Amino acid sequence: MTDQNFPSSVAVDDTHVYWCNKGTGEVRRAPKNGGDVVTLATGQVDPASVAVDGTSVYWTTGNDQVMKVSLAGGTPAELAASQASARSTALDGSHIFWSTLTTVAKAPIGGGAVVELATAQQVPRSTEVDGQSAYWATIIGGTIMKVPVDGGTSVELASGQHPTSLAINDTHVFWANNGGTVLSVPKDGGATTTIATVQDMPLSLIVSGPHAYWATFGAAGITKVPVASGTPSSLDSAGLVVEDMAADATHVYFAAHTVPSDGSIGRVEK
Repeated sequence: MTDQNFPSSVAVDDTHVYWCNKGTGEVRRAPKNGGDVVTLATGQVDPASVAVDGTSVYWTTGNDQVMKVSLAGGTPAELAASQASARSTALDGSHIFWSTLTTVAKAPIGGGAVVELATAQQVPRSTEVDGQSAYWATIIGGTIMKVPVDGGTSVELASGQHPTSLAINDTHVFWANNGGTVLSVPKDGGATTTIATVQDMPLSLIVSGPHAYWATFGAAGITKVPVASGTPSSLDSAGLVVEDMAADATHVYFAAHTVPSDGSIGRVEK
């Protein structure tokens, strides 16, 4: 899909791809294999960090909100307000998780009280969640962190990093460093492993199946490497300035642009 205005984030389910257009304040979707674009929400300020489950689409706004709307459309609902620079949504089936400038928080997807899981964090971003823990990277603090989803003591998994983005699989936490490396650490803690080096500012890291994928800022494209380390290879994506990525079993989906007002939602084979 072309002619998108500053697409900032992307998510997928079994049938559709979802994204936010920052430039026009819209949340949209379209069939994965092509078809009509449907606008699910309008009038949003700086929408970002889109996520999707079986009933709803979720996102954050530049008005410090966490929002949702039904997959069928309708009136958006506010799940949380006064969340300073809310970003990086993640879902676990019952709750939505996100980060602010200093906290990692959650709220029920059906509405309810906001619970702060971690405080005094130095710009936490790239929130991910599994059945036991929430994970994030602190952009200024340079740490890789986790905390139990029901609350408790935060645990530092790695320090001295320069993370741009973070992802998880069943056993490990992965992150990309501004200096050009991609690393992993066991979820339960342990030694870090460098799985790729000499990358041109790796961003928007995701993990899907046996590979990690990231966008390269300077080289403008998408790169992958086996999660256990190996030789990085480029996907058919040269020239893309990628803002965000998501994956299913066969493709990597991306929000990209040449200039912000001339954006696109696309996919490449894994």
